[in-house]
Amino acid sequence: MEKFILPDESPEARLRYLQDSADEVVNDKYFKKLDGEELTEKKSEFTANNLKLKKIEAEKKEIMDEYKERMKPLKDEDQRLANEINTGFVEYEGKLFKFIDEKTRMVYFYDVNGELVPTKTRPADTDELQNTIYMETRKNGTND
Repeated sequence: MEKFILPDESPEARLRYLQDSADEVVNDKYFKKLDGEELTEKKSEFTANNLKLKKIEAEKKEIMDEYKERMKPLKDEDQRLANEINTGFVEYEGKLFKFIDEKTRMVYFYDVNGELVPTKTRPADTDELQNTIYMETRKNGTND
């Protein structure tokens, strides 16, 4: 097969011949090799496009960072509420008053309202029991 069909004819005459003589006309993707000048032009277009893209990506990042900052408190609140709904408990922070019961060998905590905090109730460890005995001795002034 020849590289060009009817190379000496005008582009219009060549196209007419191709349309009249082809067995089938199909639409399909194909590639053509770039010459040196075209390749240089494509590199220049690529560079310009890439610089525009980088600028837009930087702008997008700034906007996304702003949105993330605005959403963070809402996400934290959402997580807190989900945990409270799932567990059935509300978390508080504040002063708790610790009491060690030597008889039951348990540690009890009460909030500032004097209400028992059952989730903090636990068995006393050895050090806590020994400290309780030591403190009783100091209160009574005896070594019973």
